[in-house]
Amino acid sequence: LLRYIGVMEGPGATPWAPSVDLHDAPFINQCPCTAPLFFCNPDNQSSIRFCSACTQGRRSAGSNGSSANRVVLVQSKKNETTHPGIPSRQRPIILLFFRFLAELLDCDSGKKIVKFMADQKQVFQNIKMIVKPFLNLMVSIEKKGLQHIPDSGGTILVGNHRSDMDPFIVASVVPRYISWIAAEYTQRIPIFKNLIRETGVIPMDISGNVSVSSIKKLMSVLRSGEILGIFPEGHDYMVQNDFSAPMVSFHSGFAIFAYRARVPVVPFSIIPIEEEIEAMPVPQQLRQLMGLPEEVSAIPQRANYKKVKVVFGPGLQPEEFKEMKEKEALQHIQQKIRNSMLSIQMQEGLLTANEDLLQTTS
Repeated sequence: LLRYIGVMEGPGATPWAPSVDLHDAPFINQCPCTAPLFFCNPDNQSSIRFCSACTQGRRSAGSNGSSANRVVLVQSKKNETTHPGIPSRQRPIILLFFRFLAELLDCDSGKKIVKFMADQKQVFQNIKMIVKPFLNLMVSIEKKGLQHIPDSGGTILVGNHRSDMDPFIVASVVPRYISWIAAEYTQRIPIFKNLIRETGVIPMDISGNVSVSSIKKLMSVLRSGEILGIFPEGHDYMVQNDFSAPMVSFHSGFAIFAYRARVPVVPFSIIPIEEEIEAMPVPQQLRQLMGLPEEVSAIPQRANYKKVKVVFGPGLQPEEFKEMKEKEALQHIQQKIRNSMLSIQMQEGLLTANEDLLQTTS
């Protein structure tokens, strides 16, 4: 895909294209477009940056070395100031992080590193150690209520899902390993495919046709005493794309898993204190090429946190529902957890009393 995009020119070309070789330092302050996305070069010699609006690129002919694969900057005459982009002082940091992460997960040097990592839990902690400092430079993260997460034993973390940043934000403040449940289609996104495989993320079919292997994986996570992380809204809130709206309806999967595994459920809410609602950094055409669902490809905006607070509430213990019939227990678990999350959001000022009442009774 990268090779195809890199040489795409002429009448069939799309409005987005590779723009700059990472080794070309002056470009850092030249591009005012939306946030970039980085991938590992298939030739393992440099990384490639894709712009969605203000630049186009082409591969230059070279006789030797990495110059043969260099991506040359070509400034476009349109959309030059449409998007504010990433602040200049943050760009070198972001470039360095994505380049290192790409090499760690996908390039030959990364494969050598991963080979020495004992298991998915260790890979998760190693990547967290790398990512957390960069994340803290870009986002101010507050945490509250960590004492509600058990120090050991199978547990389900359940929270609201406003942004693609959410799992990274939560993982950065929770000291324990988290095995996240993610939509199956996330495996089609470059870099994330390897990230999912190496860190124990469990892909689930969003259509409801959950595979037996996925069920076995998530139950083994809980029975081995680890944390399972779930966003019961799925991608529905982001598809709705109204970031001032309250939570959307929950999928019931987390309640089923909690009931059958007899584990506590700890609710949390992500409270944006300062955020920017900005255009998606990956163009719709590229998302379609990746094979993402139509509704995901069509998402126009995302929430980019600048300052955020993660608040954990008291856990729902299995003693409260283990004697109930399954149907009754599932309703009890879903309603109790939703109400806890709404209570957190109202206390933190994300919801008004009227919105909370409407959500509780719906």
